[in-house]
Amino acid sequence: MVETSRDASSAPADLAGLPWSGLETVLAHARAQRRAVYMSLIGNQQYLIGPGEARGILAAWPTATDGRGRFAIGAIATVADRTLLNSAVRPDIDSILYSTATLTVKILHEPNPDGPITAHGRVGAISEVLGASACTLVDASGREFGLASGTFVVARRPDHGAVKVMRPSQAEHAASEEAVLELHARIARHLETLGPAPSYPDLLAIRVLKADEQVVEAVFDSAPHLGNTVRSLHGGVLFGAAAQVAAELVPGWRIAEEHCQFHAGVGEHRVRLHARLLRRGRRVAFVEVDATVEQKSIGSMLCTMVPSHAG
Repeated sequence: MVETSRDASSAPADLAGLPWSGLETVLAHARAQRRAVYMSLIGNQQYLIGPGEARGILAAWPTATDGRGRFAIGAIATVADRTLLNSAVRPDIDSILYSTATLTVKILHEPNPDGPITAHGRVGAISEVLGASACTLVDASGREFGLASGTFVVARRPDHGAVKVMRPSQAEHAASEEAVLELHARIARHLETLGPAPSYPDLLAIRVLKADEQVVEAVFDSAPHLGNTVRSLHGGVLFGAAAQVAAELVPGWRIAEEHCQFHAGVGEHRVRLHARLLRRGRRVAFVEVDATVEQKSIGSMLCTMVPSHAG
């Protein structure tokens, strides 16, 4: 079993099995492992099990919960998305890049909030352009509570096939390290304003601008602590933001299934969410959510919701 994050002596290699110990540990782990702060922030740890197989662990931390003692759908979607992509990773080939095109998560039962969630992912098929994988979601009780599936785009790194690979000079490496430290300092200053143990909704800080029985308009900022390794808004965040806004239209209900199409990446911008209630019956409701930045679509989500007491 190979851990996808590199080991480092200055921070714990595996956060998922640890209790919440504050933001300093999270930032130290992100720096040491050279990974996005967001992944460390919610306690997401990833492992490659073998060819075409991966496992992800999501810690039962405040940052992965909805502030009411339940796992946040955005945190669950994040560990599922990362596990789905990692199941396609070939450790012997570093010239291939994967990016999620669609992600579907089904929550059949509310997971046990007293321990970590485990995602078991397997790749289905990969072509030169697209791939597909699926994973099961298991809670701390050993109960399978959900399923996830995704389609991802396959691409080659721009420098693949070059005769000579230029390694960064010491000066370039030092400049890169300095930039990372500066970014982490910015993130630390922001996170300190959220308190010692922020919830997942606290991290997103969504602001509702307009709400009635049929439509909700909301915004949130695509801040650095919500980014992926290329400093673009992580897809799991967009997934979670859509679920949170959809819940404004059907209070007391939860996500049973959410399907997301990712249209474009986005850096540090204000994201606008437009949620529309399509139908509400006695046992199921459907909410459509569109995400835009400066009138450009970055994602479309369809949320299927059921009353919270159902499962």
